[in-house]
Amino acid sequence: MTTPLREPLRLAVGLVAFASVIVILGAMMLAKAIVGPFLLAAFGSIIFSSPMFWLQKKGCPKWIAFIVVVLVLFLGGLVLGGLLGSSVQSFSDNATFYETEIRQHISEADEMIEKKLAQFGIQNLQLKLSDTINVGFVMKFIVKMLNTLVNMLANGLLIFIIMMFMLLEASTLPRKIQKITESKENGLIPYQKFLQDIRYYMNIKLIISLITGLCVYIFVCCMRLEYALLWALLAFILNFVPNIGSLIAMVPPAVLSFIENGYKQALIILLGYVVINFVMGNMIEPRWMGKGLGLSTMVVFVSLIFWGWILGPIGMLLAVPLMVMFKAALETNETTRWISIILGE
Repeated sequence: MTTPLREPLRLAVGLVAFASVIVILGAMMLAKAIVGPFLLAAFGSIIFSSPMFWLQKKGCPKWIAFIVVVLVLFLGGLVLGGLLGSSVQSFSDNATFYETEIRQHISEADEMIEKKLAQFGIQNLQLKLSDTINVGFVMKFIVKMLNTLVNMLANGLLIFIIMMFMLLEASTLPRKIQKITESKENGLIPYQKFLQDIRYYMNIKLIISLITGLCVYIFVCCMRLEYALLWALLAFILNFVPNIGSLIAMVPPAVLSFIENGYKQALIILLGYVVINFVMGNMIEPRWMGKGLGLSTMVVFVSLIFWGWILGPIGMLLAVPLMVMFKAALETNETTRWISIILGE
C-alpha cells in the first residue's frame, strides 16, 4: 500500500525543496545590502583564521592571537581604504579631461588613417573610429567600476565587526559540532574536510592575487603610468573573478596609457597584463591549486552571471568561492558526491 505513494511523496518533497531555494534566493536578492557584506566577512574570517590558529600553535594565547589579527585587519583596512579612496577620487575628478584627450587622440587617428588610405586612392571613408568608439560610455564604465570598489570598502566597518565575531567563534565551532554529533571522530571528519578545502582554496587564491597585484604594480611603475597603486589594487581584487576579472582590470590602465603616451604604450600595457595573467592563471595557480577544487569553465561562467544577478558586484567577486564551497559541501556526502563530480573540471 505504501509503494504507490513513494513517487508522489518524492515529487512533493522535491517541489518543496525547489520552492524553498527560490524563496531563499529571492530573500538574498532583496537583502543583498546585508548578505553581501556578511559573505565577504565569512570568507575573510576563513582566510584570517589561519594566521590566528598558527599563532596559537606557536604558543601564543588565544586572546593575544585574536588581538594581533584584528589589529592587522583594522590597520590594513584603514590604509587600503585611504589609498584606494584618494586615488579613485583623483581619477574621477580628471575623468572629463581624460575623455577630451581620448577624443582628440581618436580624431588624430582618423586623420592619419584617411591620409594613408588616400595614398591608395581610397577617399570619403564613411566608417570612422570616432563614430564607432563611444568614449563617454568607456569613461563612465571605468569611473563606475572604481566607485563600486570604493562603495564596497565603505561597508568596511560592518564587514570588520562581523569578521571579528566570526574569528571569535572559529576556535569554538569544532567543539560545538562535536557535541551536536556526539562523536569525537566521525562527526568532525566531514566538517574538517569541508573547512580545510575552503581554507586551502581561499589562502591560495589570496596569495595568487597578491602576487598578481605586486607584478602589476612593478610593471606599471616601470612603464611610469599614473595611479600605479590603484591599478595594482584593482588587479588584486578582480583576480578573484576568473577570466572576466583580468580583462576588466586591464582596461583602465590601458586607456590612461593611451591618453598619456599614445597607442603604442597602451598596447605594451595590454601585452604586459596578458603575460602576467597567463603566467599566474594558467601556469602557477593550477600547479598550486591542483584539480581537487577546480570547477568546469561552464560552471564558472554561469556562476558569475547567477551570483552577479543575485548580489550584484559582490556576487561576481564571490561567485567562484561560493561555488567551491558548494562543491566541497557536496563532496562530503556520498549521496551528493556525483553532483560535485559534475561541477568539477
